[in-house]
Amino acid sequence: MKKLNIWRDEGKVFASIIEKFAENLGVTFPRSYIYLISEHDYLYPEEDCFIFIDNNKNTDDRNILFLGYKKDASCHENIYTYSCIDDEYGYGNQVVAFGISANGDYICFDYRKNSSNPSIVLMYHDEFYEDELGNTKMITVPIAPDFDSFIDKLYQDVD
Repeated sequence: MKKLNIWRDEGKVFASIIEKFAENLGVTFPRSYIYLISEHDYLYPEEDCFIFIDNNKNTDDRNILFLGYKKDASCHENIYTYSCIDDEYGYGNQVVAFGISANGDYICFDYRKNSSNPSIVLMYHDEFYEDELGNTKMITVPIAPDFDSFIDKLYQDVD
């Protein structure tokens, strides 16, 4: 996993807070994620953009703001508000948001196929499908096979 350049953050947060949060959800976060966020809560990296292939096989891009754990931080994008999109359109603790993009989409750990090493997906906040049970769900698209690979995909937009 490459080292990110930090544009802005809210300082350190105890790793135990992040681990306890994951434990309460019944998941295990990747060690590299815990380390990164424990050093840089509410992380805004300089390399905040990534490219992915959408469901129509088109290339698209998004940026990321990493959600933080300090409830009293100046940012409002905290993990407690956004992490589990557990309303009728989400996936509960199977898809856990750890970041958001400027347009409102979620960057998530996806535990549906691998509970010990989640893949990373983008979950559209405004595009839906009907599952096999007739439930309306937000559409997800793959970004990376794991967290370290996701970090390696991040780049700095120079425009």
